[in-house]
Amino acid sequence: MGHKTLAFAVALLAAGPAQADFHTFDGCDIAEDAYQDIVLPILDGTWQATNGGGLMLVQGAGQSMTFPIPPGDTDVAIIQYMGENTTFITNGAQEVHYEVSFTDPSTEGDYGLPDALLPGAQDVMDFDALGEDVPNCASDLLPTVTYSGELTEDGVTMNFEAILHVVTADLLSGIFIFNGTGPDGGQVHGRRLLTLRR
Repeated sequence: MGHKTLAFAVALLAAGPAQADFHTFDGCDIAEDAYQDIVLPILDGTWQATNGGGLMLVQGAGQSMTFPIPPGDTDVAIIQYMGENTTFITNGAQEVHYEVSFTDPSTEGDYGLPDALLPGAQDVMDFDALGEDVPNCASDLLPTVTYSGELTEDGVTMNFEAILHVVTADLLSGIFIFNGTGPDGGQVHGRRLLTLRR
């Protein structure tokens, strides 16, 4: 798989620059019935996407190997609010649009990887990247958005999902999960932390 697989979350989020107008708010104070009208529109704009560290598990031929995923670079992502509660995140390099929707974090459970499968990968926000911007409420009380899709990298077809907590109007924090099957039938599972700022 090589370094490309470890960095593909960054590639997914690559996009060109754009201008954004947004309103400051605290995600802990937003009522759920206001998510559609308030949260989606303010996500519109250009974001700096930073991949944090993570873990990847490769299973095949009766063997299982776990690899650390080192923190990655910062790239640019564009979120586009199209009106009528329709929002996309754009990968400009591949001209792919992934639809953004709300999710209930309480239904995400282990966020895709049980601890028994990949111990040490249970953080749902990159608190090191958040610094002084750590929210003053539990992550499952924040508006939470998700987008998902499919990517083939180094012969491995990956299904992925990003789960992002809306901390403020200019800060999203969460995880990027990927699962796939390699050309030899081996299974690949992983997750890494993901932070978007502007």
